[in-house]
This record gives sequence, structure tokens and C-alpha cells, in this order.
Amino acid sequence: MKLKHLMDIVEIRTKIISMVTFFSAVLYQLWVGGNLAPERFFLLWIAVLCVDMGTTGFNTYFDFHSGVDTGAHKREADKVLVHEGVAPSTALLVSSLLFGLAVLIGLFLTWQTGLIVALAGGASMMAGFLYTGGPLPLSRTPLGEFFAGGFLGTVLFMITWYILSVPSGSAGFYLADPEILNISRILPPLLISLPFSALVASILTVNNTCDIKGDREGGRKTLSILLGSRWGERIVYILGGGAWTLSIGLAITGLLPRVLILTALPALLGTLKNFRVMHGRGYSHETKEISMGSISQIYLFYGLALSSAFLIDLLLQALRS
Repeated sequence: MKLKHLMDIVEIRTKIISMVTFFSAVLYQLWVGGNLAPERFFLLWIAVLCVDMGTTGFNTYFDFHSGVDTGAHKREADKVLVHEGVAPSTALLVSSLLFGLAVLIGLFLTWQTGLIVALAGGASMMAGFLYTGGPLPLSRTPLGEFFAGGFLGTVLFMITWYILSVPSGSAGFYLADPEILNISRILPPLLISLPFSALVASILTVNNTCDIKGDREGGRKTLSILLGSRWGERIVYILGGGAWTLSIGLAITGLLPRVLILTALPALLGTLKNFRVMHGRGYSHETKEISMGSISQIYLFYGLALSSAFLIDLLLQALRS
């Protein structure tokens, strides 16, 4: 197997989504005055990548196995099982190994930070597998956006925040650190995580709205299929607008750096431009690849605006001290 085939099986270009969420949670932890344990940070980073890549690998396998990915409906060059004859068993093996490595790292992090990490990590891996695997794949239901957004947004953000918040030196199979899991500490990061969930859900909605024809023939009943292309497009804009509105509101209240109001301006302009172009282009199989690039760019705009706000505020804190 070529390295290119491996990268295409796990769709390495899409890992920007989990990485934006992950590093935003890391910067949030620094912004609220937390310290990073380097060993824990790097292990968590690897585990997040393994789960994300493994999930995509399983998606690649099951979409091909179930007949959703076919030459008639999938033109993307990275569909190597469809276009380059890569054995489906290769995707299954790669994904299993990635999940296995994530489990090993997860056991260590659980020992360091509590059993709640194993529960959340296990749920994330199960959701990743069941997204296209199992007797009723989540991707075939109207709940796909909810699960994808929830786990790649809120759950990933909260797991990262919690693991990095547990003081160094803690060890043992206890449930969780009670000082961290109280409402006053949980509520701010929980609210901050919601825009990530909304934007990830919007990415999947673009994908499903463009794929309505092929997904319908493949037996799926996605939200876009149930509501139709026009409402699928509307949901994309509602989710994007809601994410930005909530974030600006959190900045005004001080739960996010107030400088976000400034760093958000170019990102908002880029978002509006991309939405306008996407609307003019339309949502179809022919426009899918470029539309997915546009909506992913919007997610990156948001991550850059938020990260810049954290970094600027951290610099200002350092100058004042």
C-alpha cells in the first residue's frame, strides 16, 4: 500500500476539523490560567488524531461495502477504494490499528485523570464506528449531523479541557476530579464548545445536501433527504449564523476574550463571502468537492479568529504582569 493510499483512506485533509477543536480547547485552558503537562498534551493529541483517522477509515470501508461509494456517484479522487482498486480490508485493518493505539493511550490518560475519560473516549470511538458501521449506521439517519457535530465539537472540546485541567500528580482509577466537575467550571467551556458543534454539523449538512441523489439511491435517510435540498442549504446558514452569534455574545460577556469582536471581523467577512458563493454555485454532486472546501474554510476562519483572540489576550496579560 502506498503512503498516498493510506492518507486517502483516512482523508488526512479533513483532520483540520478535529485539530481546530483540539487546539482551541488547549488555548482556552491556557487562557483561563491552566498549565499544560507536556506528556499528557502530546499523548492526547496523538489519541485524538488516531480516533479521527480511524473513524474516517471505517467510514471509507463501510461506505464502499454498503454500496454508498460507487463510481457513479463519487468523483472525488481520494475515494481510492472506488477509483484505484485498494482492497477494502486495507481500510479495515488501518482503522482497527488506529483505534487500538487510541485505546492504549486512553488507558494511560484514564489512569492520570479518571474513569470519566474512558467513558467519554469509549463513547466517541463507538459513535465513530457506528456512524457508518453496525446494523443501523448513524449516517443513514437524520441524526448524523447531531452526532458528528456533538462529538467533533462539544465532546472533543470538553474531553481536552478536562484532561488538561486535572492537576499533575493525580493518578488512579477514580471516577473524576470533583473540583473540576462542578457547574461553575463546566458551564463556560460547555458554552464555548457549542459553536464548534454547530459548524461541524454545517460541514456534514453541506456534504449530505450535495449527496442527496446518491445517498437516496444508497438507502440513506439523511436530514437533507427528509427536508429537501432547499432546507438543507438553509440549515447550513442557520448553523453558521448561530455559531458566530453565540461566540460574539460570549465575548461580550467575557466568557471569551473581548478582542474576539475585532479578530472576528475578517473571518465574518470571509464567511459571508463563502456563503454567497456557495449559494450561487448550488448544492449538487457536481459542486460537492468545491463546496466542501468552502465550508471547511469557514470552520478554519472561525478557529483562526478564536485562536488569535486567545493569543492576543494572553500576550496582553503577560505585558500587564
